[in-house]
Amino acid sequence: MKRKTGIILGIIVIIALIATGIAAVMGYVYGGIKVPDQRVVVHYNVCDDKVADKINESIYSPDKLRQVVRDIEKKNHYLDDATCVATVYFYYATNNDLGRDTQKVNELYNKMKSLSDKGIYASGKLIISTNVEQLGNLRNKQTLPRNKQ
Repeated sequence: MKRKTGIILGIIVIIALIATGIAAVMGYVYGGIKVPDQRVVVHYNVCDDKVADKINESIYSPDKLRQVVRDIEKKNHYLDDATCVATVYFYYATNNDLGRDTQKVNELYNKMKSLSDKGIYASGKLIISTNVEQLGNLRNKQTLPRNKQ
């Protein structure tokens, strides 16, 4: 009976170690050492590659882009994903039909800048520039270079 219990407990421990190892490899568990002044940054991936493809397909059609932006704004934590924020910012900064909501544009730019300062950047798959300084030019209605691919 003791041997059977030991085998069962051993199997459970092995499964738990394997599961922890898989979670660490996938990035769900952080087992590193950090110094006291470092903070762990939580990164949300709301706008994945599929959304980036939708954005690229709709970038030259204001109606399609409006729909993509509305879908993005309905998602939880979209303000914590640099790709989402860059897209919503691009839409509000370039769409003249909105009367240029300056406060919203500035809030989105500041959020984008904050994410960039934390090391969270927009996807390089976007055909719009994802450089924060270049996107900042949109606030002043300057032209925006295309992202190199």
